[in-house]
Amino acid sequence: MEANKNIQVVMLPTEDHSNIYLNSIEEIGNLVYNNSNFPFHEDMIKCNDFIPQHLYFTSDEKPEVGDWCVYFGTDIMKYDHSEVWDKNKCRKIIATTDTKLNLPQPSQAFIEKYCKVGGIDKVMVEYNTYPISPNGNIVGTDRPYPYDGLVSNFTIDYIVKVNSHNEITIHPIKDSWNREEVIKLLNAYGNHVAAEFSDCDCSHTEPFSITEDEWIDENL
Repeated sequence: MEANKNIQVVMLPTEDHSNIYLNSIEEIGNLVYNNSNFPFHEDMIKCNDFIPQHLYFTSDEKPEVGDWCVYFGTDIMKYDHSEVWDKNKCRKIIATTDTKLNLPQPSQAFIEKYCKVGGIDKVMVEYNTYPISPNGNIVGTDRPYPYDGLVSNFTIDYIVKVNSHNEITIHPIKDSWNREEVIKLLNAYGNHVAAEFSDCDCSHTEPFSITEDEWIDENL
């Protein structure tokens, strides 16, 4: 089963060459996508006219020992058991343009769009979900398992979905809905509420004064 997670995108300078350059020449723009046609010169980089950057896609997942993290929004570190970590300032890296970290990567199309719009702070990233049995074994790691939350005593694990190029699937954060989408969400919520009421003793519950369809007609 697939799920989307809200992921924060952090851009940090690097000494390596990159597909992303932050520049100080205002007439060119804030970010430049470095393709083979862009005439970068070493002296321009040395003078800080163009500063290479890497992107780090970070989540609020609890990091495990050995996970790469962005610490305090500025440092790239591997998580360990040290007590010096401020857990509230540590974000796990789930993907990056820095190939040295051996993590999934964004597509070149996303990097180009990132530069074109001047940066993107948050995105939705696709995950595959897997149930974990009480003994700690992940079920169905060779394929997405249709976990529906009904497997007794199982917990759920999320693993970043990647394609054959080890690239993550990225979606924009949705911040607006049309009427049909709102109706679909209301119907889904209504079905959820109905299921909850079917499992309880509702003999003393007052009936609704308005139906879902009537509320939609009056408010949408």
